Amino acid sequence: MSEVERIIKEGQEHFEQRRYDQALASVHALQALGRNDAMLKTIETECLVYLSRAPEAAAVMQALLQEEPDNTDHRIKLAYYLRHTGNFDESERLISSVPAGTPGRAYLAGWHRMRHGDTAAGFAELEPEIGIYRAETLYHLPPEKRYVKGADVRNKRILLALEGGFGDELAYARFAPWLERRGAHIIVGATPRIAPLVGRIAGVRDARPIKEILPDEYDYHISAMSTLPLFGIADPAAECVFPMLQPLAQETAKWQPILEAEAAGRLKIGVHWQGNWEFDYLERKSPPAEMMLKFAELGRVFSLQRDAGSNTLPPGAPVYDTETGQASWESTVAVMSGMDYVVTNDTSTGHLAGVLGKKTLVLLPHAPHHYWLPFSPEVEPRGIPEVRPR
Repeated sequence: MSEVERIIKEGQEHFEQRRYDQALASVHALQALGRNDAMLKTIETECLVYLSRAPEAAAVMQALLQEEPDNTDHRIKLAYYLRHTGNFDESERLISSVPAGTPGRAYLAGWHRMRHGDTAAGFAELEPEIGIYRAETLYHLPPEKRYVKGADVRNKRILLALEGGFGDELAYARFAPWLERRGAHIIVGATPRIAPLVGRIAGVRDARPIKEILPDEYDYHISAMSTLPLFGIADPAAECVFPMLQPLAQETAKWQPILEAEAAGRLKIGVHWQGNWEFDYLERKSPPAEMMLKFAELGRVFSLQRDAGSNTLPPGAPVYDTETGQASWESTVAVMSGMDYVVTNDTSTGHLAGVLGKKTLVLLPHAPHHYWLPFSPEVEPRGIPEVRPR
């Protein structure tokens, strides 16, 4: 094996294992040996983005695009990197110049439409490229029973197949009662861990683990993330009444005295900061744990965090950990219900806090997930609570 082959092999292994700093070092080693083709530069930009060095990635990709101005892949990647730097208008201009139907275009184009407040049209455009944990792929739902836009739902049995992560499932469960009010009978299919919570959401009559629901039990199935474009829903919060979920009485009885004793009359502030590591390299939506310590100046801080990896609070931090022991959504629901405020990043706890109707501060990167759009300078931010110490 030659020196170049060895570096390539090591670099590929580093990249696959998300060791992006070492993968970048391999790229630079190859460049030092004289290899500097477009593919290697593209890999360099991907490493830079994953290392939160998007401006450098954009500069490299800008140079590549100047060399190949008609390369649509370069245009899409540069538009993506510019979005990460906060240069939204240039990102939108670039993605608008890419022909419709080009893989990778739809998500960014839809994201920008949602940025300007056009929720229904923006989601309809980006939805085909969401592609992560989609119900039809995960559960092999029968294609002949796929709901077709415009079909009458009255008196139809419909499987609303929840999909995505736990936060997505909680967010999209709201459309079960929405469809029921339009005359459908809805069976909600969820992952086993989340199904008991979904079954207690107001207006949900029938929720079960999705793999237990047989095709002969429903006339149509709808993948939950497709609900917005299928029915042209412009405001996902329309018809929602919060809170949509209440904690179990036995869990409240367990946690209430603990929380009150720890708070000692101060504000109770629940914090969560680290999302799913599988996606965080790409979305950069988890702030440093140390940021949460600022909230200790306002009240008693309770950690809602589990599996923080290396992003942990320093030893001796003035934070009460509520997530020790066996993981339990019901326990988390009871703790969160007892909070005066919840501070979280873009993860399932943000959606759970919303379902519970809690005053919530969601910490977002400057290029947030499309859930939290519109995000234009001309659009006033909504829902940021004022937190005052007691």
